[in-house]
Amino acid sequence: MLISLGIDFRGTGFDARERFRLREEDLRRLYERPIDPGISELVALGTCNRVELYGWVEAESAPELEPDFTALARLWRPEVEARHLLLAVGVRRSGAAVATHLLRVAAGLESQILGDAQILGQIRRAYRMATERHSVGRHLHRLFQAALRTGRRVRAETGLVAVERSAGSTAVDVALQRLGALAGRRFVVVGSGKTGAQAARRLARLGVTEVVIANRTPASAEALAREMGGRAAPLATVHQELAQAEVAIVATAAEHPLITATALEAARRISRTSDRRLLLLDLSMPRNVEPAVGLLRRVTVLDLDTPGFCQRHQRASILSAVPAAEAIVEGEQELAIAPLPAFAGIR
Repeated sequence: MLISLGIDFRGTGFDARERFRLREEDLRRLYERPIDPGISELVALGTCNRVELYGWVEAESAPELEPDFTALARLWRPEVEARHLLLAVGVRRSGAAVATHLLRVAAGLESQILGDAQILGQIRRAYRMATERHSVGRHLHRLFQAALRTGRRVRAETGLVAVERSAGSTAVDVALQRLGALAGRRFVVVGSGKTGAQAARRLARLGVTEVVIANRTPASAEALAREMGGRAAPLATVHQELAQAEVAIVATAAEHPLITATALEAARRISRTSDRRLLLLDLSMPRNVEPAVGLLRRVTVLDLDTPGFCQRHQRASILSAVPAAEAIVEGEQELAIAPLPAFAGIR
């Protein structure tokens, strides 16, 4: 039977998602741990706002599954207290419900930003990592191939999934809605990974030219800045750059806040910009902007859990594509749980 245990933005707050996130090194350690004999297959899926473990077990009824969910939680977090909390807050699914959920995730229907373009690549990477570690058998292979096929079909056959539907692009749209025209305003983009790059490119399409790209790796920041006609800055000077900006989009993989209240307040005081409004949009997991920053005078901090943040991007044209995407999911669901004769490998 298929089972899954997960947390996401719907049922858990930021604190729990930060605590139970799985970084790349966490995923590697997870696959190195001994798997409970009752779990014969395993895939761990981690995104910025979702972490889920998928497994195949021999149990055939719901009352038999309790030890298997406990085993999944133990793989995720071996510490007793954390494991018990995870079992308390996590969402448990079994049987066909697991397939339905993953196919909806792959279709972009369960994303915090409806139709998020990044989710399919995240599923593909999770599946590949598990396959490379020999933890995928014919059942999860069938499930994840169906999920990837579903995601590709939704992208090709509906208008739900598109490049501009991502956290980076959404942050720019939120700034546009709050501030009006963005041309002529000074932006700082902290982080030049996929999310930061999407934000920067969206700004360029809107005619914004005053953009500073700050990143831990200078070459990456310089390449993105050249692409969009902006300027690169060392991460060490980020507070000074923010003191001169009107809007900042922060999206890095840092484990601790990069933007602190003390440093930002000092930079704004030195540059005599304490009266300037600053909108900070933190798209990171864990959060990269210290909560106290939001208490500074004329500074507003928004993150993905800010009420209405992601819903701002759900225009009528996007919502109208949902029925077609759901029809694809329904049509693919039987294939996700139907038996296949052999393991075919990743496509």
